[in-house]
Amino acid sequence: RDLIRRGPGMDVRGHNSQSGEEGEFTSRVNVGMREGFMRPELLNRIDEVVVFHQLGRENLTGIVDIQLQRLRGRLADRGLLLELSAESKAQIASEGWDPAYGARPLKRVIQQRIENPLASRMLAGEFGTGDTIRVDYQGKSFVFEKHAAVGL
Repeated sequence: RDLIRRGPGMDVRGHNSQSGEEGEFTSRVNVGMREGFMRPELLNRIDEVVVFHQLGRENLTGIVDIQLQRLRGRLADRGLLLELSAESKAQIASEGWDPAYGARPLKRVIQQRIENPLASRMLAGEFGTGDTIRVDYQGKSFVFEKHAAVGL
């Protein structure tokens, strides 16, 4: 299946449809396609119109967790655990969200603000196998704290 991402219905772009308005929104897109935007040969190949809703800030916490899970997996391969405070996650979400681009900048923010400083500290020998790295946001910076493994 192919996906048409731009064109039809661009005049209604940015319209935040609520669940009750979704049928009306989809109908407006369909009418826009039929009224001259697409030739009948192409229009007949479209099976369905799906409305994608723009991400809001409230969706970002879950996306931050997904992105951080990838980092946690890589650190686990080195015998390290990563914990982030609610404040640090909120700051990552704040810096990683853009009204025009949604969550696209999020991965870059995690890399620049968490991964790169963490990698530098790992190379300097601050963290070792079995350590838990706790990340907090204080003032205007992320703080990395080492919590050594407790022997049993």
